This record gives sequence, structure tokens and C-alpha cells, in this order.
Amino acid sequence: MFIKTCTYRYCLKDFETKISKQKYCCIRHKNQESYQMKNDDYQYEIILQKARLDNIKILEGLLDLEVYRISAIELTKMGFNFKAAIVPDINDKKQEVFRYGYIYLIAISTTEFKINIVTDK
Repeated sequence: MFIKTCTYRYCLKDFETKISKQKYCCIRHKNQESYQMKNDDYQYEIILQKARLDNIKILEGLLDLEVYRISAIELTKMGFNFKAAIVPDINDKKQEVFRYGYIYLIAISTTEFKINIVTDK
């Protein structure tokens, strides 16, 4: 038998175990620590994913209003987060193309964007 200290940040109690590698006194503390570490280590990615989902909602709303061209300033005023974009593709016309769900956002110029629906073959 080994006497170990639980490594869950809010427990730190001593417990007995037959397994020398066991770090947590119970499975709940193991899961909670894993969840906390994920939140601590990947917080920036979680924020970016939320911003991407918000961007998709904004673009869907614009498509519902049949807006197919818009300026970067107007998008920013609506709460669009340009930092949340995934690395863009380049189309045949050498324009940057950002994909948000099923919607393409094409950079016509540095301040003007075109909105298209993805039609993959």
C-alpha cells in the first residue's frame, strides 16, 4: 500500500492506494483536474472558437438581408472579429478567401469584402 497526496488543486488530501502511479484520490478529481487544465491551457482557442461562431452568425444575418458586399468598417461595427479567422486560401484572382462555416468572405480590397455561399463540388 502506498500513501499518496491527491494532486487535484482543491483537494490535496492523503489517500491509500495499491497503484504507485495513481495521482488522484477519486475519478471525479481526475476529471475535474483535466477539465481545469484544458480551460487554463486552451483558453485562447476557446475564445477564438466563440468569436468564429459569432462571425458566422453575423455573416448569416447579412445573407438573410441579401447583403453581398460590405466594408471592413461596417463588419467591425457589427462585432465581427477579424483576428478569429483561420488562415485564408487564395482564389484564382489572387484574393484572400476566408471560410466561416458554409460562407466565404472574399477580400476584394483591403477595406471591401464579398460574401459568398460555399458550393463545393
